[in-house]
Amino acid sequence: MDHKIRTIWFFSIEFLFTFKLLQYNKISLPLLLLRDFQKFLNKQNMTKYNTDFSFNSKIQDACRPYLITSNPDHHVDGNILIRSELYPITKGIKNKSFIYLAHHKREYQTMLKVKECRPLIYLPKLGESYIPTEEERLVFTHLEHIVSANSTPDYFKTNTFIEWMKKRLQRLLKRIRQVQTLFEQYPIKLTVYGSTINRHGCLVTSFAQNRKILTVNIQHGIFGELAHLPVNADVNIVWGESHRQYLISHGAPKNKIKVAAPLFFRSSNTNSKNRKYTKKRSHYDLNLLVALQPLGYVYNKKLIKKIERAISNIPYNIKVTYKLHPDQRKKKMYKKLLLQRGSAIVAHGKKPLREMIIQSNLIITPYSSVAYEALILEKPVVFYGTVPPLYYLKKQPRPLRSSKQIKKMILQSIKNPTFLKSLQRKFVLNGIDSQKEITNKELWRLIN
Repeated sequence: MDHKIRTIWFFSIEFLFTFKLLQYNKISLPLLLLRDFQKFLNKQNMTKYNTDFSFNSKIQDACRPYLITSNPDHHVDGNILIRSELYPITKGIKNKSFIYLAHHKREYQTMLKVKECRPLIYLPKLGESYIPTEEERLVFTHLEHIVSANSTPDYFKTNTFIEWMKKRLQRLLKRIRQVQTLFEQYPIKLTVYGSTINRHGCLVTSFAQNRKILTVNIQHGIFGELAHLPVNADVNIVWGESHRQYLISHGAPKNKIKVAAPLFFRSSNTNSKNRKYTKKRSHYDLNLLVALQPLGYVYNKKLIKKIERAISNIPYNIKVTYKLHPDQRKKKMYKKLLLQRGSAIVAHGKKPLREMIIQSNLIITPYSSVAYEALILEKPVVFYGTVPPLYYLKKQPRPLRSSKQIKKMILQSIKNPTFLKSLQRKFVLNGIDSQKEITNKELWRLIN
């Protein structure tokens, strides 16, 4: 764990501890705000915290006192509440009643186009269930007492933090009332999310657990020390043994993790039927797929400029597709950076990722889960920049950092017929992981 992440986790545990008594509608609030707090903290100037904070615990162990002690009732009847973007995993599943929940406007508009994704509910438009206003007043009164207490760390007394906290609490309390409306309108026996620690998944998961409803989390990307921990669902389905071992190494309970084969529901085009993609003939000498990560505009600008500079004077016909991460929405600002005729920006979901991987000769990425999927499809991958330890690889990669290195690699890919194949063999997945995707029916049998 590097210094910045250690600092974020130090303050995260302080946050959970300091505000542990904040409750609304019998739901503890700090865990629901944890991921947003980490994002807030990440935007602050971390260089002033040059002390090596003593966060040496396993993340799960440090968070355990603040997690809900869940005791789900496995005999309850009702519907399966599922995040609407997970619709692809319900295709072909019969004799189950699904309710699809969208949390933001773009997600709702996308899923509206899928006629089978019904009933589709847009959470921000739901009415608010009645909860006595006194409960909300008590939350903010308690907040004032906490931030003014002598024992509260100074960081939580700053105007910047207090203003952020009040805004987040106002929105969160409204969402809790809207989720209660949903649970009052529909009997729910199970919730399924692709993340149960982000603001959307943690809200629904915590609400369900407080009502003894079983909760399931399905792995949606490569695990990291932020955004994936702690494990808080009753059942956590992971892509393979290496992913399971990663969670356990951070203190996650073994009995709450189920191993499946890989499942890339974010790679699916929600409007298309299941199909196999075959590589098409191309007039390009090289087809590059660059999977961007939400590491900030400055980072991605440097990466794009280095690749564009690398191919600028190469006498070959090269196609470069820059694929945006699901969390990246501003396509236009990246499009302005493109200099070459064969370069294009593709928003997430516009084309099936599986098809883009198969049509490419080479994938470049900082550390996206696209790399994992590409390796399963036996495609060569090159990593860029500072790459964290990749627990799913037998050997750690030596990433590219400069335009000169990228150019050299591109020329080798074109001129040397065996280069790409040897590159593909260099990065071997842990043999303990399956390289065959799980089917929807197999997945639901595992959940059942």
